[in-house]
Amino acid sequence: MRRNSLILYFILCIFLIFTTTCFASDRSPKRIAILPIINETGNAQPEIEQYIKAELEDKLHIPLNGTLHIYEYIPQTDILKVLPELNIPDKSHKFDMNRLKAAAEEVSADLIVGVVITSLYEYQYPHWEETFLDSNVTLHLIGYDKTKDKFINLKSQESYNGEYSLPGTIDALSHEALNKLLNKIDFKKDVFPIIPTKTLT
Repeated sequence: MRRNSLILYFILCIFLIFTTTCFASDRSPKRIAILPIINETGNAQPEIEQYIKAELEDKLHIPLNGTLHIYEYIPQTDILKVLPELNIPDKSHKFDMNRLKAAAEEVSADLIVGVVITSLYEYQYPHWEETFLDSNVTLHLIGYDKTKDKFINLKSQESYNGEYSLPGTIDALSHEALNKLLNKIDFKKDVFPIIPTKTLT
C-alpha cells in the first residue's frame, strides 16, 4: 500500500514537471514580495505574527518551485527598505493602495502581499463566580497584482464574548480569522494561473 502511494506520488511529480515546463518554459519567474506582518495594534504577539507569516508563505508555495522556477521570492532585506512607506500611522484602517503599488514598482515585484493586524485584544474579567473573556482579532490581506493592475484588500474578523474558553482566546481566533482570510483568494488560480505558451501535439 505504501509502495503504491510512493509510486503514485512520483508519477504525479513527473507529470507536474512535464506539464508546467511545457506551459511556462517561455515565461520569466514571477517576482513575489511577502511583507513582514504589520501589527498596528501595539499589542505585540510574536508567536501569532510568526504563524500568520508562515501560513501566508505556505499559501504562496508551489511544489518543486526550486526546479520549475515559477516564482522568485524577493529578499526581505529589499522589502524592509520600502516597509516604512506602507505602515499606517492612524487607526482609519484605510490603506493607501497607491503606496502599495509604488512599493511593488520599487522592488520590481509582480505581486506584493502582506497581512495587517488592525485589532488584537483579549480581556478577562470576573462575572459572579465565572471568568469571562472578551476578545477580537481583525486581519486585512493587502496586495497589488502588477499583471492585472489590481489591488487586493480583504478583511476577516473574529470575536468572542462569554465564559472563558480556549476557542475564544486570541490564539484560536487568529487561526480562524486567518484561515477564512486566506481562503478568500486563490493565488495560484486567480493571481498567477499557468497559461499555456506552447501547443502540445
